[in-house]
Amino acid sequence: MNSFNIKINARIDVYWNEEIYKSNIQDAGENYISISIPVSQGRYLPLEKGDKIEAIYYEKLNLYKFESIVLGRKIENNVPQIFIDVPKIFIKIQRRNYVRVDTVEYIKYKKITNKYSLTDKVINDESDYQKAMLLDISGGGMKIKVKEDLKIGDFILADLFVEEVNIKVAGKVVRSEKDEDNGKVCGIRFEQIDASSREKIIRYVFNIMRKQRKAALKEG
Repeated sequence: MNSFNIKINARIDVYWNEEIYKSNIQDAGENYISISIPVSQGRYLPLEKGDKIEAIYYEKLNLYKFESIVLGRKIENNVPQIFIDVPKIFIKIQRRNYVRVDTVEYIKYKKITNKYSLTDKVINDESDYQKAMLLDISGGGMKIKVKEDLKIGDFILADLFVEEVNIKVAGKVVRSEKDEDNGKVCGIRFEQIDASSREKIIRYVFNIMRKQRKAALKEG
């Protein structure tokens, strides 16, 4: 019936003017998908017929990134709904193969004993943080550049600013090598992260990708 297995009440994110609006599936048919009015920080997105949107549909094991056209609006059982076209082309991403995106920005981190030492006291202690340069990130991990000698097997607590909130996540160093500036470039695998934080990072990654693609189109 549909391009992928659409389930009622499943989550869908709509990207519009550099913002992410959250929505969910209300209904689906052969030629349409019905979603709730997308909302971001209490602001609703008044999509109209003919609007072109970018979206990500969240399934248990996969993510689906696609573009679609708004077919119209309707109120059913006192619930406003937006109808979009079933996407003909989409990108399927298995959650175990998280999309990774390059970026350059500063984050904070500190070494911890191991992922099991991540107590509330450690999480809430704002001391001992050092600055690191974030080089890439995905829902499964990140690459950072640091000054100290992080070794394979070391654990860190990273403080990431994602979707206007700070997320603290434990990670394990799985790669470590010197660069030309005598700093250390380390591959970090997220070891302890809740589902909500991971989803925020995934949305953050796709948002960076959109911005980079738009910038490339302008330059071209």
